[in-house]
Amino acid sequence: MKKYIFGVFRKGNLLFMIGQPITCSDSVAALIVGILDLAKDSLIKGDYFAADYWRLTS
Repeated sequence: MKKYIFGVFRKGNLLFMIGQPITCSDSVAALIVGILDLAKDSLIKGDYFAADYWRLTS
């Protein structure tokens, strides 16, 4: 299991980040990014977002 931290970007700026590192598998991390990717569309319409995650070395 690896630790991941997740965030959503708005036009190159960090819109929000889940503060606590989450310990999960690669597939769960990809699923969370997918959910963030869907959720970002309802946050602010008409802007470009990218969901991303960072693997933390523990």
